Amino acid sequence: MKLEALLQAYPDVKLATSADNVKILDFYHQTQLNNQKEGVIYKRKDDFFALMKARSSQYLVFYIELDHEIKAMAAISYRLGFVEGKVETIGYLGDLRVSLHKKTIKIWRKFYKDLLKASPELEETSRCRYYFSALMHTNNKSNVSLVAGRIPEVEYKLIQPFKMHNYVGKFPFGIMKEDYKILQGPLTQKEKDFVSLDQKKKFFGLDFVNEYEYRNNNWKDLVYIKIYQEDKLVAITSTWNSRDVKTIQVTGLSSTLKLASNILSLLPGFKFKKAPEPKTDLDILYLNQFSFKADLDLKSKQAIFKSVLDFLYQNHFQDFQTISYANHENENIAFNGYPYFSEVLEMGIYQISHDSFDIKKGHLSDPLSFDMQLV
Repeated sequence: MKLEALLQAYPDVKLATSADNVKILDFYHQTQLNNQKEGVIYKRKDDFFALMKARSSQYLVFYIELDHEIKAMAAISYRLGFVEGKVETIGYLGDLRVSLHKKTIKIWRKFYKDLLKASPELEETSRCRYYFSALMHTNNKSNVSLVAGRIPEVEYKLIQPFKMHNYVGKFPFGIMKEDYKILQGPLTQKEKDFVSLDQKKKFFGLDFVNEYEYRNNNWKDLVYIKIYQEDKLVAITSTWNSRDVKTIQVTGLSSTLKLASNILSLLPGFKFKKAPEPKTDLDILYLNQFSFKADLDLKSKQAIFKSVLDFLYQNHFQDFQTISYANHENENIAFNGYPYFSEVLEMGIYQISHDSFDIKKGHLSDPLSFDMQLV
């Protein structure tokens, strides 16, 4: 089955191309400005599709146009991933923006339901049956319209709560004794195999053999971090600043954070940047998911995480205003407290499925492969 056949039933739904870039950006940014009371504005650079290409080479961007005006949009990217040891196509739904317009909402809900139902038969989705999305738990609009069952036959199931830890500064004391050797640079074949084996154990785990080359070619400033202890590889992670494809602005800071940043940024030894002015771009260094040696206990994983955090603040402080890490509830390795100053945002990863899908549903206990920097 071809996507074109489905779209014929929805003449107001369009499949976006690069020729639609300007009007897609205009609508995307306008809806963000309307949501600025939430405190965060997500912005794209001049090419909306640049982040889509960072996510995957295969993606679909839809929009609803009524009276020559965009009223809604959504983007889905597709990649290969592991489910119970088998390679499946995994779809990520993001950038959903729907105007509070009765006809638009009705069209979107019907099209979205039919798209999901048809997906296992569509060539353009690689017959995908596994979909997921990330939602802020404070975003009431998303929770009401999607999670609370407003779309018939479509289920949003919470499979992993997580906390977005945003490290905004560090006091000059409290450096951990260096028990680990931390290296940066490309991965050797042995190190690639280390990550690949770990990803195969995760729900939606990356097909890392192909993903490694793709990210190297499409993620500018991607840096791999390898952690050794007594010459044994114990963990691998990576960092990426997505400023070339997307930015985040804050519309306002808490008075405590603003005061702390402005004062502590002036003191020697304190690693704080001056608080950003409202609606200015943040330089965010995303700390990617970790792959650990299989027999490590939680205490060791937490110690490794803090060592990497210390390393980044010691060596790359000028490169960012915030280090952000998505700490999954069943993982719980992120460091919280002195000597770091951080803010935490509660979010959740939801598996999306149509009632007709016969698939494995994720569970809260499943280790999950997820990259917040691509949201």
